[in-house]
Amino acid sequence: MLHTRTTWIRTGIGLTALSALLLTGCAADDDAASFSDGDETQDAALSGDTDEPQETETPEPNYEYRVTSGFFYQGVSKDLTTVNTVRPTNKTVTTPAGTLTINQVDELSDIDADAVGLEQKYDEATTEILPYGPAEGEVLRVIDFAFVASDTEGAPSTDLSLKINGTQTHVAELRGSDADRILLSVPADGSAQLVVSSDGHDQFVDLLTGERADDPVTATYYRDVTRQEPHHVLKIDSSEFQTWLDWLEQDIVDTVSYDVQIDSVELTPWQPEKGWAPEGRTWAAIDWTYDINKSSDESWGDLRIESFQFDLAVNSNDEQAAISIAEADTSRSSFDGPGHIDYVSVPVGTTTLTLSVAGQTTMVEREATLKEGVDPTASFSSGELALDFPDGDLPSTEDEPAEDETDEPATDETEAPEDAS
Repeated sequence: MLHTRTTWIRTGIGLTALSALLLTGCAADDDAASFSDGDETQDAALSGDTDEPQETETPEPNYEYRVTSGFFYQGVSKDLTTVNTVRPTNKTVTTPAGTLTINQVDELSDIDADAVGLEQKYDEATTEILPYGPAEGEVLRVIDFAFVASDTEGAPSTDLSLKINGTQTHVAELRGSDADRILLSVPADGSAQLVVSSDGHDQFVDLLTGERADDPVTATYYRDVTRQEPHHVLKIDSSEFQTWLDWLEQDIVDTVSYDVQIDSVELTPWQPEKGWAPEGRTWAAIDWTYDINKSSDESWGDLRIESFQFDLAVNSNDEQAAISIAEADTSRSSFDGPGHIDYVSVPVGTTTLTLSVAGQTTMVEREATLKEGVDPTASFSSGELALDFPDGDLPSTEDEPAEDETDEPATDETEAPEDAS
C-alpha cells in the first residue's frame, strides 16, 4: 500500500534590503583617513585581501512549494533525477525473519508533484509546473531496499518504521520477500533513522547514508563465520555384556553400540523458545541425532536396555554447557533421537566450540542372566569434535619471517640518508 502525505507549504520569495555606509575622512595634510585602532587583520578582512581561505555557503534553493517535514512516499519510481547516489558498506540488517539489504540511497534536490502523488502547482507567469522542495532544514532522499525472508521456523515478523524529528511512523510489516523504494524528506543533520524491529528489539539505519548502526545484541549475525556443517559421527566404543543362556548352556555376548552425529552448529542471537540471547551471550544451535542399539550373538533370551542417559557437552572459552538425554524402556532394544535442534548459551565472543559425549547404559535380564561379576551398567564416552568460528581478520602469513631471516640484532652499519638538499 502506498502511503502519501499530500500537505504542501508555499513560501514567499523575500527581498533583502541592502544598505551601505560611506566613510569619508579629510585632513589638513595629505594623510588618508584610517581606523583609529590600527587593526591590520581587520583591515585585510574588510578589503578581502587575506591568505585565509574564505568559506562560502551555497544558498539553499528558494522553492515556492515544499513537502511537509517527515514526508514519505512508498513505491517511488526509479526514473528520477538524482544529484548523487550513496551505496552503504554496512548495508544488511538481519532479523530472525530474514535479511534487509539497503541497495542504495539517492540524493534529490527536488521532486515532481506527479511522482509522489502531490497536487501540481504552476508558475503564474510562465504556467510552468513547479517542483516541490524538501521541508525547511531537510533534504530529499530515496532509500532503495530489498528483503529476503528466511526459513527460520517460528520467526516473528520484521517491521519497518521511520524515526524523524522524534516521531516514529510505521511503514510496513515484512513477512515474505519484498522490495521497495521510499522517498523521504529528512533532517540534514543525520538524525533520521529507519527502524528495523523484530521480537521487541530494534536495529537502526541512517537515512542519509544507508549505514546500519552497530548493535551488541545482534552482532553475531554479522560475524565472518556463524555456521559449520561437519556431519560428523563421534567415535564411541561399544559396551559388551557377558551373559549365560541356561537352557542352551551357552555363553552369549550382548553389545550396545552408540551413534551420535553432529550435523550442523550455528551461532545465532535469537532462538524460537527463548528469543534474543542475554547481554554478552549468543545461542549455539546444534542440529544432531543419536542412535543407541543392542545386538546379540543369540536371538533367544537376550538382555534388553533398561535405561540410558548421556550428556552432549559443549565447551567454549573454558565454559561448559550440556544437553542431557535420558530414556528408560525395558521393552526395547534400541533408542534413537531423530534430527532436532537444541540450543545452548555461549559467550558472544566464542571462536571455538568443542563437543563430546559421556553417559551410561543399564541392562536388564530376560531369559539370559549376566555372568557372575558382570556389572549391568556400562559407561561410555566419545572423543572431541572442535569447530572453529573465526571472526575478524585472520593472521597474515606476510607477518611471519621468511626461512632465510634470522634473529640476529641489527648492526650500526647503516647508510646515512642522502642529503635532500
